[in-house]
Amino acid sequence: MVNEYPPTPNVLLLLGPDGGNVVHLTTIEVAEADLALLAEFADALDRAAGPRPGPELEALTEALGEIGRVPYYPWMPEGDKATVARWVRQSLSTVLHSPFEGPRGAPDHETLSNVLRYAEGWESVEVDQDEEQAAERAAWSMVRAALGI
Repeated sequence: MVNEYPPTPNVLLLLGPDGGNVVHLTTIEVAEADLALLAEFADALDRAAGPRPGPELEALTEALGEIGRVPYYPWMPEGDKATVARWVRQSLSTVLHSPFEGPRGAPDHETLSNVLRYAEGWESVEVDQDEEQAAERAAWSMVRAALGI
């Protein structure tokens, strides 16, 4: 089968039962200590973007305002400090909120882990309907977390 995407290290292309592309899965490993720091940073973003951030958050508040006035990259938001803080929080949400929460979380995690273990070192792998649905649930969970819904 010809893959329309160039191979990317550590990113697997999953193929559905119909041969169509399902989703790219990327694994992010975060140490527990780093997770605590990221959660603390997310809280600091909320406070820095608020009406009275306090002197301890002055540098972060200024940075949020500067990024909103002059975005460094085209994909960065333009707007006030609250807009930028929301964008950063949404970017962090896929790390801070597991896509495998809820009643189908553990089985989905196990299913996708088995697929990834099988596919390690391969460019693509065929998946059955259950595996495709598990990948879709994980992807939509991450999208909802990133959008804050």
